Amino acid sequence: MVTRVKWFEPNYVDPVPARWFSAGQQRDAAKHLYAEHLYAKAVEHEQHGHASCVDWFFQVALATCAHDRQSCQSCFQRDLHKSALMKLVVTGQRFNRLDPQSGLQIVRDGHAERIPISYHGFVWKAADFQFLTPVGEYRTNAVRNLHRRSGVGVPLVVSRCGRIDGSFLPDRSVFAATLRMGCAGNSVGGQRDCPTPCRLEMYDPLRVDQAATTDGPQIIAKDLSAPMAYRLRDQRRTILNDFIDPDAARGENRLYLTEPYQPGKIPIVFIHGLLSDPFTWVEMVNEPVIAASHRSGSGGRNG
Repeated sequence: MVTRVKWFEPNYVDPVPARWFSAGQQRDAAKHLYAEHLYAKAVEHEQHGHASCVDWFFQVALATCAHDRQSCQSCFQRDLHKSALMKLVVTGQRFNRLDPQSGLQIVRDGHAERIPISYHGFVWKAADFQFLTPVGEYRTNAVRNLHRRSGVGVPLVVSRCGRIDGSFLPDRSVFAATLRMGCAGNSVGGQRDCPTPCRLEMYDPLRVDQAATTDGPQIIAKDLSAPMAYRLRDQRRTILNDFIDPDAARGENRLYLTEPYQPGKIPIVFIHGLLSDPFTWVEMVNEPVIAASHRSGSGGRNG
């Protein structure tokens, strides 16, 4: 039986055709037209397989950064920013420009630059951020409640692979993150008007609720249920097969943690019974996640 976990790619903004404005509207619309022009150029370069699309998506995200705020709930420029930010993740990894430890490599004004990534609230290390997946729409019957909300930044699912001796981590871990772009000023018409360089900020949505911005603290976007849906997408339930042939699942039969061990916290061990499979504890794990995120400074779960 295939569980009903369906994972879909994000709905990226489509490039808009050239728009015309009256003389009185042109000044206010200039920066919007500039961002839309850059976005169309970025999409074109991506479709042709050019690594330069990373640089164009970065320029779009930078030009629209000021629109990613709570007061702009139905703003096209905000949607454009989020779409460019997700595309920056996808194309940055595709063309080996995005490294969680060294940052994002771009070319701007003819010069190569490194955009650093700062991490907030994680118990994971930067080296654990091996692959980033922007969260789109998904449907699942694996859990009853989906814990997600809108806000600044874009939700991601982070994948870490490889066994770490003595860590009790599984061979593959997935966890939630929120990515946003931070800059002290705006970029209009290709001119940078702030001396402070922009940066990419990665937040642990389980432990951090707000991001510090030039408009004051802003609620971050989060999707705490997405990692479980992503991990279980299109997997088959194997309850009966594993019961009849327990040796078939021997590789999965070991004690492991859902997060790196944190000194001072007491691990909770879940022990399954007969007729169990990887879906057995999904509902249980999904619910404490939201409770932990509501406690300021909470350390989350160890097991």
